[in-house]
Amino acid sequence: MMIPSDGFSEILEKQLADAKGETPDPKKSFYMFIAGLHLRSSGTVRLKSNNPFDYPLIDARFLSDPDNVDVDTLYEGVQLAGGYKAF
Repeated sequence: MMIPSDGFSEILEKQLADAKGETPDPKKSFYMFIAGLHLRSSGTVRLKSNNPFDYPLIDARFLSDPDNVDVDTLYEGVQLAGGYKAF
């Protein structure tokens, strides 16, 4: 998925400016997000207590698929993204 950079977030723009020493021109740049849509990894969200103000217990278990299908999918996405002429 390619998203035009007209929707620059201020945080990301500042990080890019700090890293490169200049602010990127939003008319000449874009973001590319690599994401898996049907991941095999799954985590849990559980209640810590019956108090509604307590934060839940969250175990995201990102990329925990035992067959590493999720990691392979993201790796392929990065490889595809790196193949564009812009990079």
